[in-house]
Amino acid sequence: MTNKTLVSWLPLAVGGTVILLVGYVTLQQTHRQQANDPKIMLAEDAAAALDSGYPANALFESSSKTDMSVSQSPFGMVFDASGKLLGASAYNGDSSLTLPPSGIFDYARMHGEDRVTWQTPSGLRFAAIVLPWKVSATASSSPGLASSGYVLVARSLRDTEIRVRQLGWITFFGWLGFLFLTFILKMGAAHVTDPARTLDDKA
Repeated sequence: MTNKTLVSWLPLAVGGTVILLVGYVTLQQTHRQQANDPKIMLAEDAAAALDSGYPANALFESSSKTDMSVSQSPFGMVFDASGKLLGASAYNGDSSLTLPPSGIFDYARMHGEDRVTWQTPSGLRFAAIVLPWKVSATASSSPGLASSGYVLVARSLRDTEIRVRQLGWITFFGWLGFLFLTFILKMGAAHVTDPARTLDDKA
């Protein structure tokens, strides 16, 4: 392979690499954002109920409990303004219930919400939505109960991340195939158009 052929192939290889990379990142982000969709509605409904005066410690009492260590079902948690857990529809196998880092509450308070990937110390990963809530002035709240805080709704990212890894392998092998195919085609084109080789063949 001559330097001229290599130089002509490199822009094609770089251009194809960029296109495949952009395509992968786009699809990866699409999968990740779709993981938020069902939980946004659940979190907004929960926050609206709390805003209207629904007791925070009773919000998830009627919900079936989700084992957050193995289940793919969404679960919710309610916290007061200091980040203290008031109620949850989740448990963590035989361990104590894992709580999110307090920083997500600070972000939700400043920005109105937080959509975050929450990773526990044991390596579990969740797509989580955090919304602040506050009992409105027109609503009646029970004495002694929290009047503001945060609601979190989350779901395991296990299946989403499996699909993203599969997408990564498909993209990687597609990229290798693209480089190999374009390399072979450039080599073939150089062989056909090389004047010196053409003269040798005729001789």
